[in-house]
Amino acid sequence: MNSPLQLSHGPVMLDVAATELTAEDRQRLAHPLVGGVILFARNYASPEQLIALTREIHAVRQPQLLIAVDHEGGRVQRFRDGFTVLPAMRELGVAWDLDAKQARMLAETVGYVLAAELRAHGVDLSFTPVLDVDHGNSSVIGDRAFHNNPLAIGDLALGLMRGLRHGGMSAVGKHFPGHGHVKADSHHEMPVDERPLEELEASDLKPFRRLIESGLGGIMPAHVVYPAVDEHPAGFSAIWLKQILRRQMGFNGMIFSDDLSMAGASTAGDVVERAYAAVRAGCDMVLVCNDPKSADQLLDKFDYTMPAMALARRVCRPTAARPLLSRRGHHGACHRRQQRRPSAVPLAASGSRRAMKFSLKCRDCPRLAGFLDQVRRDYPDYHARPVAPFGDAKPRLLIVGLAPGMHGANRSGRPFTGDYAGILLYATLHKFGLASAAQSVSADDGLQLHGCRITNAVKCLPPQNKPEPAEVRQCNGYLQSELAAMGQGSTILALGTVAHQAVLMALDVRKALFPFRHGARHALPNGFALYDSYHCSRYNTNTRRLTPAMFEAVFADISKHLQSR
Repeated sequence: MNSPLQLSHGPVMLDVAATELTAEDRQRLAHPLVGGVILFARNYASPEQLIALTREIHAVRQPQLLIAVDHEGGRVQRFRDGFTVLPAMRELGVAWDLDAKQARMLAETVGYVLAAELRAHGVDLSFTPVLDVDHGNSSVIGDRAFHNNPLAIGDLALGLMRGLRHGGMSAVGKHFPGHGHVKADSHHEMPVDERPLEELEASDLKPFRRLIESGLGGIMPAHVVYPAVDEHPAGFSAIWLKQILRRQMGFNGMIFSDDLSMAGASTAGDVVERAYAAVRAGCDMVLVCNDPKSADQLLDKFDYTMPAMALARRVCRPTAARPLLSRRGHHGACHRRQQRRPSAVPLAASGSRRAMKFSLKCRDCPRLAGFLDQVRRDYPDYHARPVAPFGDAKPRLLIVGLAPGMHGANRSGRPFTGDYAGILLYATLHKFGLASAAQSVSADDGLQLHGCRITNAVKCLPPQNKPEPAEVRQCNGYLQSELAAMGQGSTILALGTVAHQAVLMALDVRKALFPFRHGARHALPNGFALYDSYHCSRYNTNTRRLTPAMFEAVFADISKHLQSR
């Protein structure tokens, strides 16, 4: 077998002809512009065949191409025989009307089954959930929508997203900013939604905003024109994608265009002009489906290099979830007799941990260890191991973050180095005399910290930067060692709720007595002073939940405290 091509990911996602790759498919997938493959029902014959096909696709090049599918449940489920029959999302909405809590649990189960089955067959991503509000007008959306109530949609979609995440898959919300109010089907014509932005904000945007706040990995915009906002369809609109979605709503995940072969995309010109319009508007990846001639035209004439930011946003390929025992479905909901979800860490780690010395070789969390194995394959030059604390060996101040970022500490091997969150952190440390420079560029840039040390509650990169509670507990022994080395009476800054609670766990202090609150100072029983701040993440700073002035105010309080001791 030939060695896979070593090619960076491109911005184009294409389909393939049948149940195995043809010579033409292989030629297209080896093109530098290609970054992914979307599968359809014609690409599926059996579970064994699908596994063989995805292995073929993944073997074409390194890093591996992203394999996606529209596999929502109900009438949009590409693989059926041998897979669980998933309910239409509307059935979850009906369940929500009867018992909201039970419906959320059911949504999480559906998400887990959906993701675990696809991941077990080599599929990386499903374009789900549908976040459109059902206004009763759109037949193409219809029962694909959870509900006509944005609150119910947010509740159920969050449950589904949690299940997807446990199954090893990111969520991709669609069709931004909402396709449910228009009657026209964008597959065949150009829909127009005349509502003003204020009306969309009050309804259709709410589910998107809620999932973005919870770490939504991707978004697919609608081929719908909203003339009160912009003359261009949302997928070709910089106002919608750059101004509203990125800046105002704080979304920092990946934006996939809807299929550029659809009639709703025709206003932008031929397929090449459509692709240019999409990437100029803010799309990271463009889809061309069911039209081989257009695909070839695009690969021949589209002169575009995927920018570094778009590569950094790529939806990560998490570790595969364990296959389910039963894939036979029934009407109304997915089959309940599934294998129990595996714990992220051994059950022995469920209690408090003893103090442990940091180890680069730690593999105590199977989910994280497996994920880092895959990251090292995709990014051979990345650190992609546990990230050690950085700074003064005898600090007066310990700063505790959440976990390494994919293209920051996980890449550089030093906390908050190379990612957006580090920009504000190191600039503030320098301003208050705690760092020798205002920027942290790489692990060998000569930067030094003075009386300060930086660590994370979780030392390894978690999928979607969301560690599970058991992983926080497993890593807590390292934090215990770091705090013990400081001695009583020292000062700690927790960046975010997870870091705050990890500190309390390491010090064996009841969490309920010291709730997280930005700007708060907690005098802990064992003599430590614990300060709280919102995390200096891109989302928090873009949405102005945390401003530089707010962050500096916390450090000013810490500085006064340190000077008084």
